Amino acid sequence: MNKVTVYQYTILDLRRVERRKSRRWGTREGIQSLIDLTEVLEDTGTEVDASAVDSLGFTQLDFDPHSALPRAEGDK
Repeated sequence: MNKVTVYQYTILDLRRVERRKSRRWGTREGIQSLIDLTEVLEDTGTEVDASAVDSLGFTQLDFDPHSALPRAEGDK
């Protein structure tokens, strides 16, 4: 099972001209691809199964990484 680390991040909401926390999680690479509109929230890094992330490095909206944590060996 392949694993990736995803992070929460803030993004600049251009309509409101303010930063808000995204409803998606993303890999560092995915988040950084959004140019200068984002900031990775470093302390939120969580390892999840790679299948939880799309080809651009993002999860679905309202993703809960705690329900998608990889199982430890021996867990059933």
